[in-house]
Amino acid sequence: MNINVLRLDHRIGRDTRITTH
Repeated sequence: MNINVLRLDHRIGRDTRITTH
């Protein structure tokens, strides 16, 4: 399991949500 990938995905999702709003 790659925790780095999960962390990156979570960070990107949050960043995208802020940018989209």
